[in-house]
Amino acid sequence: MKVLFGSQGLWDIVEVGFEEPDDIDIITDEKDEELILLRKQDNKALYHIYQAIDEVIFESISATQSSKEAWDMLYRTYRGEEKVKIVRLQMVRCEFDGLRMKDSETIKEFYNRTILLLK
Repeated sequence: MKVLFGSQGLWDIVEVGFEEPDDIDIITDEKDEELILLRKQDNKALYHIYQAIDEVIFESISATQSSKEAWDMLYRTYRGEEKVKIVRLQMVRCEFDGLRMKDSETIKEFYNRTILLLK
């Protein structure tokens, strides 16, 4: 993803982000054009993030408002601290050990429930 963002000049907007100005009334035309460009870049980066993930992961980041926010959430979830990773792995192992398909459950429902364990 970093290579994709870098090749399209979007990595800075993902890594640093941008803030909407507090007082929109005092924005000059030049600043307004810059803000529009930053919004477009942010939306393009967010679009690429959404395209790179599956439905289950999308649900966890769909409420984010910017590419930086989505990227940071994904980073924390999948590249977190070592202790967090170990605890998360232990929790997933326990849940996976107890995973059984219910009689009333379709294969697709069971698959989706299994995938949810991994997010």
